[in-house]
Amino acid sequence: ACDITTAWFGFSGLPPLEPNRQPLGNQEIAKFDPKPKKCSMKHLLALVLTVLNVSIALAEDTIKIGLLASMSDEWASLGKNSLRGAEIADSEINSSGGVGGRQIQLEVEDTLEANSGARAVSAYQSLRQRGIQLFIGPSGTPAGMSLAPIIASQKVVVVTPSVGVRDFSDAGPNIFNSRGVDEQGSAAMARLAVQRGWKRAAILSSQQPWEQAQGEAFRREFERLGGIIAEHAAPLPETNDFRTIV
Repeated sequence: ACDITTAWFGFSGLPPLEPNRQPLGNQEIAKFDPKPKKCSMKHLLALVLTVLNVSIALAEDTIKIGLLASMSDEWASLGKNSLRGAEIADSEINSSGGVGGRQIQLEVEDTLEANSGARAVSAYQSLRQRGIQLFIGPSGTPAGMSLAPIIASQKVVVVTPSVGVRDFSDAGPNIFNSRGVDEQGSAAMARLAVQRGWKRAAILSSQQPWEQAQGEAFRREFERLGGIIAEHAAPLPETNDFRTIV
């Protein structure tokens, strides 16, 4: 019997843990930190205002910041948490005198982005038509990858608290990611599997962009270390019956 370990990305609802890694040459060991570092929404607002040319943000008495967040689909928990955090940070900053004497005003648009980035694009364009050039969001990778080329071509600044793929922040110098890159954790899983002697693996990801990226990151690292991918299944994101796959 062959020893096959299966890597699941996305369907379990739990993203890979980010590693606290110590390089040991080819025997690099991934130590997973159960308490990932956090960046508060107040820090995000400060970053948005810091990295942009001040003349853009402060041309008016009120500094408007657009919040792109998934508010009414299966990712609503991400969006609503982002909104709550932004409202707390907004209140704290404004009660302390604002920024340069100017108050912050949040403008929110629902991106409905669990499986598609189309609504996020129209939400972004709606905020841009209101003259907004500072953004927090979006909530996830489908929207992030749809927006990335548009954002990169415009004079705006975007900071995401939750998009986990490298390609989003790499798309332009005006795009920032406070979460970190989840592919690092997926590659660490592959190193851990090899360290434990698992030479064959099966991957179940999906065609959703974030899950695709995690599956590919695991595959690349696992194969680089001499492992064999026996099967890599990537069904549609809405698939909920895996009996024929597993």
